[in-house]
Amino acid sequence: MNKRKTLWLRISLGLAILLALVACHGPGKETKPALDKENNLPDQESVKQSIKNPEPAHTVPNIKAYARQLEGLAQKDPAYAYVNENKNFLSDKLLRLAATRREALPYVEGYLKDQPDLAPLSSDFDLESPLPLYFQWDRRWGYLPYANGLMGTYGCAPTSIAMVLTGLGIETFPQEMAQFIRNTGNIQDGYTSWKVFDSLEKAYPLAVRDASLKTIQGTLSRGGFGILSLKKGNFTTDGHMVALAGLDGEGKYIINDPNSYQNSRHHWTYEELQGQVKHLWALEKK
Repeated sequence: MNKRKTLWLRISLGLAILLALVACHGPGKETKPALDKENNLPDQESVKQSIKNPEPAHTVPNIKAYARQLEGLAQKDPAYAYVNENKNFLSDKLLRLAATRREALPYVEGYLKDQPDLAPLSSDFDLESPLPLYFQWDRRWGYLPYANGLMGTYGCAPTSIAMVLTGLGIETFPQEMAQFIRNTGNIQDGYTSWKVFDSLEKAYPLAVRDASLKTIQGTLSRGGFGILSLKKGNFTTDGHMVALAGLDGEGKYIINDPNSYQNSRHHWTYEELQGQVKHLWALEKK
């Protein structure tokens, strides 16, 4: 009898512990990072966990040249010193980002120090543009995993699309668009697939069509915007996406580059852009 009571007590205790764990943690589902609703901030522990997952190495050609460039910058500007001293802990893309984008240097330092709050906010940068300006290395989403690495190094597409959707009155943040791209299976070979634009037209009240730098001007005049896929040139050494926000008074193109404040401040002539465009999509709200 005593053995039966002991067995029953052990079973009851085990069930109580199991129920307590389920109540605290819920079922074993994949969950999105918790958000601070006021600032749209991911949970900082989720961000720090992302930082601990290193990006793949050896993805950038001529990485030694960027390492030398970073060393030279560190000799002139002490702000580069810490990142330069710890560059061996960086992926190729993070090293290149530090060497070529001064405004993103605090983001790389935050990665190395496991301190996401060091990275800037997009709102820290003033820009006159018909679209909101989001940077892919904004601390609110830049350390979250995306595609083959982090939003800060691979997230140009979701960040650019989020700017355009928000400009069209569909408020969207980059990490939300990144989740949409994942959910619709539009990551291919570690990068965003162009098929995402088909998925956007199905999921949102959007008219999406192929365009050129000339034909996009009609879309812009009607309050629409564009997304540019770019090849090697002023914006990138491999591939990149940016948001086309409008035309200025001189007929120059206003580009919101999610990876460069300087490129976003500069207004581009047709001649400057035409040789760098792989593809252009026009987006309007239905």
